[in-house]
Amino acid sequence: MAADEIRGPVLERLLGAIDRPLTSAGSQVLAHAVLDRFEDSRSDLLARFSDKVIETLADGVRHDALAVDPARTVAIWFVVWPGSHREVQAARIGEYLGEFAGILRRVVEAGAPVQCLLEIDVYVVDADKPPGAGKPDLEVEYSFAPAVFFGGAEPSEPQWMTVMLNPGLLSSDEYEAVQGFIT
Repeated sequence: MAADEIRGPVLERLLGAIDRPLTSAGSQVLAHAVLDRFEDSRSDLLARFSDKVIETLADGVRHDALAVDPARTVAIWFVVWPGSHREVQAARIGEYLGEFAGILRRVVEAGAPVQCLLEIDVYVVDADKPPGAGKPDLEVEYSFAPAVFFGGAEPSEPQWMTVMLNPGLLSSDEYEAVQGFIT
């Protein structure tokens, strides 16, 4: 099956899942504000993200991509996990915050003057389904943090100061350390 024939159904499911986050109801508003920063390249960006889902469907392993908007204001870390949120959750507890902070720190240290990072986690519920075997069932959740915590640029908009983390993925020590920041 041609890549475009697979990408279409995957993209359709991804777009639907983006508007139905599993955690942090309403977080899709912030996600769309970040995606809107990609203006002219948004469709190419979403196609690239769909390709990561297709890769996970093909090999059953995690794939990710990092994107910085043309104005270098925001960054998106797109991560595709094989399995449902519930299946992957146990393996992420205690790893989640360190990985998220590490990516944000690396973006800032690389000199990108970003103001914030949006992590889009996509869970491929039926990751064992081969590409092209119908539309995959996708689950999405978001994490978000301002880059200023890691020496990044001061936010130009109040929404870029939002901290959005999934407390279900934090170890008890991590939760204690960040509970004052979680929305």
